[in-house]
Amino acid sequence: MFKGTVLSGDKLLNSSRYKKELLKSYPETIGLDMEGTGLGATCLNIWVKDWIFIKGVSDKGEKKKGREN
Repeated sequence: MFKGTVLSGDKLLNSSRYKKELLKSYPETIGLDMEGTGLGATCLNIWVKDWIFIKGVSDKGEKKKGREN
């Protein structure tokens, strides 16, 4: 189990080059995801200030077959 910063966005990450760029800009990052963006937007919409995001990871965000970069 790890505790730390997760970058979240609405773009599917399937590029090792883009992943390296993100991690260079945010070296404290321990993970990347898409679902947290929806959670964060919802919490802001309903004025929830404190929330926790727990994530299980099954890939490294690159070389996913059948998916575009």
